[in-house]
Amino acid sequence: MEDGYITSTNEDGTEVSRKEMNGDPKKNYKMHHKARNFIMNAIIFKKFDKCTNKKIINSIYDALVLTYEGCKQIQEAKANLLVRKYELFYMEEDEDIETMFSRFHTLVSWLKVLQKSYTTVDHVKKILRSLSSKWRPNITTIQKAKDLNSLFLEELINSLRSHKIELAEDDP
Repeated sequence: MEDGYITSTNEDGTEVSRKEMNGDPKKNYKMHHKARNFIMNAIIFKKFDKCTNKKIINSIYDALVLTYEGCKQIQEAKANLLVRKYELFYMEEDEDIETMFSRFHTLVSWLKVLQKSYTTVDHVKKILRSLSSKWRPNITTIQKAKDLNSLFLEELINSLRSHKIELAEDDP
């Protein structure tokens, strides 16, 4: 699909009709039109008009990539914005661990899509730095008890969840 479709031509350069095709050209023609029909049926109606005037699947694909991913400049701007959000990420005072982790996970997923990813160690340290002040005693305990360089993000979140359960149990 990304390579495009090249129409079959005669020796004189005229296009071969579908009925005259056989072998590989006919197979390529069928595969091209299957892919084109699949994409045309899958896109939403609002984006359909961007593709109806295009006959070759490659040009449809390119139009959809530009529509949904944007050009390199737009991708880079999105990536820079997400990196900034990652760097400024923090837990809000009234936010619970589940909500905070969900926001963090969404942010990390978008960074991966735009090929701006961090290591697990970076994520663990970022979560610990971003927790609100009521979590300070627990953060200190985790930092002293566990090796942050080998700690998995899920392990950290589970530790924070269990601490949250213990805190809820202490409340009247």
